[in-house]
Amino acid sequence: MAAAYFMHDVDSFPLPDDIHRTIVDSAIGVHLAIMPQPWYGWLLDGSKTIESRFSMNGCAPYGKVRPGDIILVKKGLVSAAFTVASVRDIDLTKHPLSDLAERYSSNIHADHSFWTERTHKRFCTLIWVEHCTQFPGFPIDKRDRRGWVVLRDTVLPKRA
Repeated sequence: MAAAYFMHDVDSFPLPDDIHRTIVDSAIGVHLAIMPQPWYGWLLDGSKTIESRFSMNGCAPYGKVRPGDIILVKKGLVSAAFTVASVRDIDLTKHPLSDLAERYSSNIHADHSFWTERTHKRFCTLIWVEHCTQFPGFPIDKRDRRGWVVLRDTVLPKRA
């Protein structure tokens, strides 16, 4: 197997040309999402149109993802990417989880047990998927347990 790429070397990742150009030539955010089966398969076949992440403490991706950002997807290897069409950060202390379950279950591919496992979470990020692409995978040097890593923050324009 080839040597793993370091997470901070985003510009050197062996990505398809269009994705690489977008990352190198813009100020968009770049993120790494760890995604197990069966969600990885549903993302690739287009039936999963919203990626969801839940946390107790508001850690990434909460408040870190912007429309237009690129999400690299890792299932063993980094082997897929999508563009963020839209994003919604939700404080679950103010919005009932049951409302999200009713409205978004089919887009997330979430069953009753999915929601039951998240009843103790306080924060949620919903990310609408656009232009999902699979490509030959490459290894990345990630050794921690985080399910989401901000590889590069979105560079927002300075206010005048």
